[in-house]
Amino acid sequence: MKINIQHITPQQTYTLREKILRKNSTKPFVFDGDFEKTTIHLGAYYDNTIIGVVSLMKKNQQAFSFYKQYQLRGMAIATSFQQKGVGQQLICAVFATLKNSGVEIIWCNARVVAVTFYEKLGFIKTTTKFNIPSIGLHYLMYKEIIK
Repeated sequence: MKINIQHITPQQTYTLREKILRKNSTKPFVFDGDFEKTTIHLGAYYDNTIIGVVSLMKKNQQAFSFYKQYQLRGMAIATSFQQKGVGQQLICAVFATLKNSGVEIIWCNARVVAVTFYEKLGFIKTTTKFNIPSIGLHYLMYKEIIK
């Protein structure tokens, strides 16, 4: 499957965020930081249709001592394209995007069901489970970009 990954606007993330990440939830699908100059949004396209999105926000997590950190947020893949490598391609694009920017670490609050996916891509699980109300159980995970 040929996927095209490109930079997109925050608004282009909203449909998949709402449908995949916020179904049965009252949590907003518009995130604080969506419109910051340092925020990066990537979209995966198949046949000119957006099938996956991810956002990268410059935000430090206190659990880490690294100076330049980015948070991975809003990773969403259209249901019919899940388990087909789209997410992996998006994360590889994330690494490529951040690699030459001096970012030391990327971190995320990973849903329990996504932990194995992130581990396969080199992320490390750091904490015990924690709950995000109306979303579910998560782990804090990270991956060093520059060593």
